[in-house]
Amino acid sequence: AFGSMLVYTIAFALSLVFDIDAHARRLRTHGFTVLPDAGLDGALVASAMSECTQSLAEDLAMVSKLGLDPVEHAYSFSEVCHRDRCRWDMRVKDAGSVASLTAAAVSTVKPIINRLHTIPLPPHSIQSGVIISRNGSDEQSFHMDASPGHRRLASLIPGHRLFNVFIPLVDIEEDGDGTQFWPGSHRARGQYHRFRQALRRSGSIEDDMEAMAEMRAPACPAGGIVLFDYRLFHRGLANAARERPVAYAVCSTGFAWDGMHNFPALSLHDACASMPVEQEALLQTQQLVQDSTPLWEDLWCRRSEL
Repeated sequence: AFGSMLVYTIAFALSLVFDIDAHARRLRTHGFTVLPDAGLDGALVASAMSECTQSLAEDLAMVSKLGLDPVEHAYSFSEVCHRDRCRWDMRVKDAGSVASLTAAAVSTVKPIINRLHTIPLPPHSIQSGVIISRNGSDEQSFHMDASPGHRRLASLIPGHRLFNVFIPLVDIEEDGDGTQFWPGSHRARGQYHRFRQALRRSGSIEDDMEAMAEMRAPACPAGGIVLFDYRLFHRGLANAARERPVAYAVCSTGFAWDGMHNFPALSLHDACASMPVEQEALLQTQQLVQDSTPLWEDLWCRRSEL
């Protein structure tokens, strides 16, 4: 009995090491890897789903109090940013289900990230939040989250890395409404060559058949993990029929930091608390806020003119 248990333990340990190595290889070569069965607690995933849905409803109610249309205006506050129409990025509470879930996910992917480096560089979380896309959100343009500064340092220092850790809170089907990746586009040497070729051929990545044939939008069940390099070209796909919340964390190694997508200092709660009570003054203040906040329709018109 002891011999059988020892054999089982050794076999389990070897399979675990193999999985870590396989994920690390995919992360290095493709720029992303998927852990469908990440071992995260199902009850915690469900609790995080309820928490972020409630938080978004509360935030959008406060946005309306400011006199803004929660869907049609482009706004950014320290609690919530309207990144694209019907796509919101929210900060999470320090002590809550989403924070616990992202912390558990970071612990799960640490061995994979560590396997990328010759010298151990323990990754740590520098940011966490939730992205919620609702029915009506369009496909994003392909982009990378890394700033030019991070890309330059990452090309010079192998241990200077940032990684996105996505935890879908609903099941994602392959080529459905999840995240689409351009495999290998995180590599500095070929990155701009492939990008420029697509632009020369078709004017954009999205219109280039050769580039689009390489794209992958992997499936991932609720509570699974999608781990990808911060430099990888990717985009969120359109949502046609449902709300899609994804909890996330950003992991850093080698003291890497990137403030490109930080939330602004302006607090939504403080802005609402400072709104006047008297009706005429309230309407005037709401009008001022509206006049200083762009509509998505206007932003798209400006982009098309450039």
